[in-house]
Amino acid sequence: VDGQGIVDTRPGSLAQLEELNLGGSQRVTESVIVQMLNKCGPKLKILDLRGTQLTGEKFADISMELSSSETLIVRKCRCLTRNGLQQMLEKLGSSLKELNIYQTAISE
Repeated sequence: VDGQGIVDTRPGSLAQLEELNLGGSQRVTESVIVQMLNKCGPKLKILDLRGTQLTGEKFADISMELSSSETLIVRKCRCLTRNGLQQMLEKLGSSLKELNIYQTAISE
C-alpha cells in the first residue's frame, strides 16, 4: 500500500475518520502521510505510524491542528528526528494522552 488512492480522494473525504493506522507501511511516503492528514478532520484520535520511514519534518505542511488527537504511535520510526517530533507535536500535541516513541533514534 502506498496511500495514493486515498490521497486522490476529494477534500474532506476523511473528515469523520477517528483512527488512521499506517503501521508498517514502508511504501507510504511522508508527503503522502501529510496529504492524508490534510484530508482528515478534527475527529482524528489515533495516529499509528509505527515502522514507517517518516522524519516528521513535513508535518509543518499540515494545514490544521488535529486537536482531538489522543494517541500518536511512532514506535520503530528510525528516521524520526528531534525537529520532526517537535513538528508533529505542534500539530497533534494539544490533547495527546499517549505518545509512543520507543525504538526511535530520539534520545533524552
